[in-house]
Amino acid sequence: MGYLRRYGSFNVVLVVSVMLLFSGVSLATENSVEHFKMLSTIEYDGQGQFTNQIETLFTVEKKPSLDGAFANYLISTADFDIVPKERSSNGLSFTIERSTSKMSTTNEEMMLHRLVNNQCVKSLEKVTKDNVGKTWKQTFDLILSAESLPRTLKFTIAAIDVKTDAYGEMIAVRALSDPFKTLAYKADGSKGEIKSRLNIAFLFDSEVEDIYLSMSVLEAITKISGSKETLRYEVATYKTDASGQPFDLTGLGKKFEKFLPPFLCQVKICHAKVNCS
Repeated sequence: MGYLRRYGSFNVVLVVSVMLLFSGVSLATENSVEHFKMLSTIEYDGQGQFTNQIETLFTVEKKPSLDGAFANYLISTADFDIVPKERSSNGLSFTIERSTSKMSTTNEEMMLHRLVNNQCVKSLEKVTKDNVGKTWKQTFDLILSAESLPRTLKFTIAAIDVKTDAYGEMIAVRALSDPFKTLAYKADGSKGEIKSRLNIAFLFDSEVEDIYLSMSVLEAITKISGSKETLRYEVATYKTDASGQPFDLTGLGKKFEKFLPPFLCQVKICHAKVNCS
């Protein structure tokens, strides 16, 4: 089970990094404070069964540098301590360079994000804003030192125009990964495989600068322990006001639903928490 739990953590890292890349990057141009609700669901079937759900309200503070070359971010929540109390920090902090989209941070919890983001930047071929209405392939060569993480990820990406009643034109993006395999060590020191697939959808404003909604599903299967184990990990995030009330996305309707593959439509965030119809 430990193998699959580590994959759940990696999913969050990858979603954040890919979101930054697809937006091209969404750098702050002025000081702002935004709020997001995140719903996380883990379903495990194998050596036992369980489902775990977490709902959290996050605050994201954005501050550009004086010369506009960088954007500084701080992610915090009142629901729990994001970083250990012994380290003096209010949350997760990082900086994005506008010209290169590269991330820098001194926050230990963000180091894997930085590695994944910066490695993906090297292989990014197309920016979403320039390819609305198109479908394209993208390969990320991660080449990370940790053997438990995938070396290469291949996505089929598509972007379309959609419209909401309150905010007008928006851009929806989906990124569907090819299946990928990674190796993990068994208890006896030998290696086994984890077969996985990661699929993501985003909803941006018309300039692809602000994100209103994201949904991701990681599905992982392994027989490392001798019997089949399956993990489905969903992470859904949507923009809210300070009290956690979601932004009204009424008007997306059938066009948005048809754009999502069935396994992302199963993520009930759009219907249960955000009015998309």
